[in-house]
Amino acid sequence: DLGELPLDGVGTVAYEDADVLPGARYEYALRVGTLVLGRVSVDVGAQARLAIGAVSPNPSTRGFVVSYTLASDAPASLDLVDVSGRRVFARDLAGMGEGQHDLDLRSQRFAPGLYWARLQQGGHLVTKRVSVVR
Repeated sequence: DLGELPLDGVGTVAYEDADVLPGARYEYALRVGTLVLGRVSVDVGAQARLAIGAVSPNPSTRGFVVSYTLASDAPASLDLVDVSGRRVFARDLAGMGEGQHDLDLRSQRFAPGLYWARLQQGGHLVTKRVSVVR
């Protein structure tokens, strides 16, 4: 727990962790009271690899935020696929660049059910299970 961090003039919070070690993974979360507003995993000094990190909240009653890492600047896409294999959401991630990103789908309404978030880049594919409940 870092305690309270100040906001800048536009409401942004910034924190620089000077105690990280190369090759290690660090987990950070932004919490306001008991509400977790965001999570991120950071691999320090390690080469980025294609990955889906946290999907939050999961399960969700509506939409969610998908955290993902791209391994390079190559074209990539993130889809949401239902249990029948039907793609219910697709996003082209061209231009996002290598590294950690978040895709905010909290304004989307998905039908209750089980889905897979599917991230593809350069012939590689990773998935993560997502649940939507009512």
